[in-house]
Amino acid sequence: EARKFAEFLKHQESMVDQFPTLLEILRSGSIEEKAKSAGTLGMLLQAKDRCVGPGRAECVTLLVNLISARSFEGQINAARALQILTNGILDNLTAVKNAGGVDAFMNAMRNGSCECKDSAAGAFANMCTELELAAEAVDGWIPPLIEILKTGSEEGKSHAARALWALTSNDSMKVTVPNQAGLPALVNVLLTGLDEAKTSAAGTLSNLALNIENKDMIAEAGAIPPVVELAETGPDDGKCAAALAMWNLCVGSEGNKVLIAKANGIPALVEMLRVGSDEGKGNATGALFELSENERNCVLIANSAGIPLLIDLLQVDFAKTNASGALANLALNTNNQLVVVKSNGILPLIMLLESGTDLDKTHAAATLASLCIDDKIKVLVANAGGIPLLIKIIKNGSSQGQVKAAWALRNISENNKNKVTIGKGGVSPLIAMLKKGSDEGKCEAAMVLFRLSFNADNVEEMTTRGAVSGLVRLSKSGSDIGKSSAAGALCNISSHSDLNRLLVAKAGGIPPLVKLLGKKSEDCRLWAVRALVYLSMDKENQVLIAEADGILPLLKIIQEDLKIVTTEAVASLMNLAMDKKNKVLIAQAGAVPVLIRLLRLGSEGSKICAAKAIAHLATNKDNKVLIANERGIPCLIELLKSGSDSSRSEAANALYYLCLGSETNMATVAKGRGIPPLILLLQNGTEDGVQNADKVLACLASNKGSKFSMEVDLALKQSLSITRTKVATKKELFCPTC
Repeated sequence: EARKFAEFLKHQESMVDQFPTLLEILRSGSIEEKAKSAGTLGMLLQAKDRCVGPGRAECVTLLVNLISARSFEGQINAARALQILTNGILDNLTAVKNAGGVDAFMNAMRNGSCECKDSAAGAFANMCTELELAAEAVDGWIPPLIEILKTGSEEGKSHAARALWALTSNDSMKVTVPNQAGLPALVNVLLTGLDEAKTSAAGTLSNLALNIENKDMIAEAGAIPPVVELAETGPDDGKCAAALAMWNLCVGSEGNKVLIAKANGIPALVEMLRVGSDEGKGNATGALFELSENERNCVLIANSAGIPLLIDLLQVDFAKTNASGALANLALNTNNQLVVVKSNGILPLIMLLESGTDLDKTHAAATLASLCIDDKIKVLVANAGGIPLLIKIIKNGSSQGQVKAAWALRNISENNKNKVTIGKGGVSPLIAMLKKGSDEGKCEAAMVLFRLSFNADNVEEMTTRGAVSGLVRLSKSGSDIGKSSAAGALCNISSHSDLNRLLVAKAGGIPPLVKLLGKKSEDCRLWAVRALVYLSMDKENQVLIAEADGILPLLKIIQEDLKIVTTEAVASLMNLAMDKKNKVLIAQAGAVPVLIRLLRLGSEGSKICAAKAIAHLATNKDNKVLIANERGIPCLIELLKSGSDSSRSEAANALYYLCLGSETNMATVAKGRGIPPLILLLQNGTEDGVQNADKVLACLASNKGSKFSMEVDLALKQSLSITRTKVATKKELFCPTC
């Protein structure tokens, strides 16, 4: 009768006038009458405009009371009417809550009939969604909802999943749902439920996945394949929820990134970039950003034609941050770099440097840094105006933005023209970053300054702006990469002038450079040694290097025969040996046999430097004896015979200082058949070689009456190709280093 009455009223213009009558029945009628009245109201209120108006709040209260009454029909009809009344009408929702609706709905979901549970779940889901009940959620609300997910009707499952989606925004509910065996029920809804239920289940999983401990449990429950399927075939809101679930599942979980890729989630997400809703595109972009942190996934994203679509989203506010982040990861792959360029990605990335948020700029700078490994792209980025924008980020950007911008400038600066462009406006902010940036920022700034320091104008700007103190500080306390870069920059600065060498020494640069000689990092050793080569050209620095205990580590590097740094280490010892005290210290450190060995087995550069070092050491009387005892003279004679023009010249110079003032060494040279190769050097050597051979022969000939003096005279007379008729035997002999 109630249904017939409702159908009748439904078609009457005056049916709203029946509301007071029905309300009065709810107030004072019998249980049976109230049940019929509630049923009639449920039919009448199908039109939303009839759910508002006078008496509706009281009606809500009376219906809540009826749910708690012992009437099967009354519970069902009241729950159905309340589901309608709470559908998006805030006043009614508030009235339900104030009337104790939550407890009534919970009771109905626990103990009511299937139909009653469905309607109660629907009304409760409305409350959870519209009133944001998650903040007030308690553990006891979850079991009835999960039970409906397991055993309810399809409609009931949809309502329960929607309620759980809203409630799991509460962190404690993220723990309760898995603990109450909610994950298998949600997965089952994803597999078999209606589209609306699947959407809500995916939304619930997206919330649950924000808890790090749930990520693996969700995957183990088998959720990923049906989530991916929803992203492929579901309605727009379902795809959107599925993309968000994948996004959250990926964050902090390398395993889930692999599982989603295996379930073909990447093509589904890329397709959403192409045709999805704005929200769907935003979620898909976020998921792809996370997935792109896996190298294999970067290949899959590119193979799915995702790169051009991500580039298109760089200028879209809701997606540009994650799109640029994904591109930053994708660009780490060499093949993808070419795709980004061919997809016209450079200009939008540079535009993002100018107009994006700090995070956008960070991502764009990182992408450009990877792209600029290619020489042609360095030029393209520079020509498109990228350098001033990157420098601007160095000045005013976030800490991470500065790091990525410096990385980009480092790669761009490998081009000599770009070194000039960067140097004109970038040196000062890079120095500020070197001194005050994060640890990573200081390291990156040093690497850029190192590259820039290969340009003379940049070196002048760096010394003027105070770079040396910052580089010295980093060489003491930075990472190995930072220390090696600082040492490299100090090396290049020291190579330019005596003033710069003095500047580095005054800034305390020598002790940390000496300390770097003992590092395992080859780059640290290489640039520290090279810096010390230049610094040791200064007399005061020769003393400072020795005082910093630099001799032994240099000698150790030579003994270890590290090809990349041996010559530089020998060159440093060569310079240090010019100091009077250092001659003694170097010999005491055991350098003489090491240097002599290099005369035989070293590289061309090592042989030359070793011969020069021996020449410097030989100005010390005791060292003359030590070098001779270590069979240095035969090795020098052998070098005279078979070495290059330069090594022959330096061997002759070393023999000169060994013979000077030592008849014993003169005799050793003569007995070792040293005179013929000296005559030959006099005949066909370089200008320096001729002068050095001349000095040795003059020294030998000066000892009148000796056998070797006569041997020199005879050899000179027999030499037909010599242009001079004799060697001056009475010339004054002078050792410039004595």
